[in-house]
Amino acid sequence: MKTMPLIFQYGSPMPLPLNHSDLDDLEPILDRLTRTAHATGEQYMMAQGLTLEALKDNPKARKEFIRRCHYGFDLAQRQSAKLVAEYELRVRELTRQLKEVRRAGGSRAPELKCLIEVLENRQLVLRRLVDSILCVILMPDTWVLRRLSIGLDIKRIDPEVLLHTVEVAVDRNREDRMRFSIVSDLTTVIGMGDLFEVDRAHGRRYTLLELKEGKVNELITDIMETQPGELTSGDVDQLFQEHDESVKKQAHRVFRQARRLDQLTQILNTDSGISPDHEMPMELFPDRIDLDDYSKAIRLVCDNAAEHRVGAATVSCCLHLVAVNPAAIPGPITMGMASHVFYHLANPGTKCVINDKENAQQELRAMAAQAPVVDLITLNLTNNQAIPLQLWTKLSRGQDLIFGRLRLFAQWDIEAFFRLAQTEGLTLSWITGKESDHLRKVSVVIPGSPNSRGVRVEYADGAPQTLLSGFFARPVLHLTPPRELIMMIKKYPEQRQKINARHKE
Repeated sequence: MKTMPLIFQYGSPMPLPLNHSDLDDLEPILDRLTRTAHATGEQYMMAQGLTLEALKDNPKARKEFIRRCHYGFDLAQRQSAKLVAEYELRVRELTRQLKEVRRAGGSRAPELKCLIEVLENRQLVLRRLVDSILCVILMPDTWVLRRLSIGLDIKRIDPEVLLHTVEVAVDRNREDRMRFSIVSDLTTVIGMGDLFEVDRAHGRRYTLLELKEGKVNELITDIMETQPGELTSGDVDQLFQEHDESVKKQAHRVFRQARRLDQLTQILNTDSGISPDHEMPMELFPDRIDLDDYSKAIRLVCDNAAEHRVGAATVSCCLHLVAVNPAAIPGPITMGMASHVFYHLANPGTKCVINDKENAQQELRAMAAQAPVVDLITLNLTNNQAIPLQLWTKLSRGQDLIFGRLRLFAQWDIEAFFRLAQTEGLTLSWITGKESDHLRKVSVVIPGSPNSRGVRVEYADGAPQTLLSGFFARPVLHLTPPRELIMMIKKYPEQRQKINARHKE
């Protein structure tokens, strides 16, 4: 299972199909699980007449609130895992049937493919719900998410292993309601370990656990743990030279996993280390920078679309939002239609000639030249780096977006962002050609750029900074307003000085 092939990719003409005549309606199931995960604590507060502000001065109530949230998270994780495992078993059986039908030249192949697609989409949506639980237990340290993943691919699950790991997680969660264990394979994000734990009883401590089982794993672990010093890949080859290829392959997997766990632990504990995803040195800013989001603008445009067919808003002069109510619009809602809406929002005085045979090409060329348009919901559901939409929409509105009763599009105009930065005293320019070759390992081509993987920032002190694709993905993946990006850029020189001072200590 793959996410969008880029950190953020533009496209997808339709919402993900999630229902099928052979399956029960997913919506009431997803609604129940979402409420279990994200409303259990809120229900306790309402019953007690408490507010979040009141919890700060009432340690007993705060502990009970966390306990209730914890129980909701655990129950939602357990029930989601059961469904994901059931769907996976059915996908495997349908895949077997599809191969037989194709060999026999039968006509049921499209029907089977459609059902498989729906089941895989359901798995994805449920796993993104578990991602939303992970985000909540990490708050405010959601940056950790980007260090837990290895690449953009979403791992397929083994139903038997998944259900066993969930049992272990449930037992550990019962032991201590101030420590939450989330099943790595049930998320779309975590690419390391079997369980990821956040312990709130001791400040905020993170732990990745491996549940080693089986004779081969025991053998590998025993051999590797008895070796002095830090192992290399060559050492692993030497240690397992007498074993067959399957054991060697598994040994290298365990070795890579152990090294990545060590790298992540070092970063979490020291704010610097080797990035486990890119295998490159990295440093965290010494000061926490709390960023705002534009979820309020999203709720506004969605409410307007539900009532008036279409809703639109602009954030920080260069990020544009459009929500559309398909039930009130004739014909399908395509990306081309969305791009057409954005074009006329940006050019309100321009006459529409899209239906004029003689002049239509002129308008189509102008549309193609504008900043790309993204289907924000499909992107959110299919990209494991995005903050799950359960955290920035109301429960009912989230269902409207997931099941396509509302469509939400965004246009992130980076060229306009450059102009905004200029008004703030910052000079930004694209890094192109051979100069950008060294960025291939850490950055993808930025949509809307001149085939560039990075942006150069010029500061008064002459010190360089390079902004990569992940930075420019923030507005569509994390709902970061562009003005917050300006603030981050401005803070960099001060943070760099503190990093340098830290190294001198």
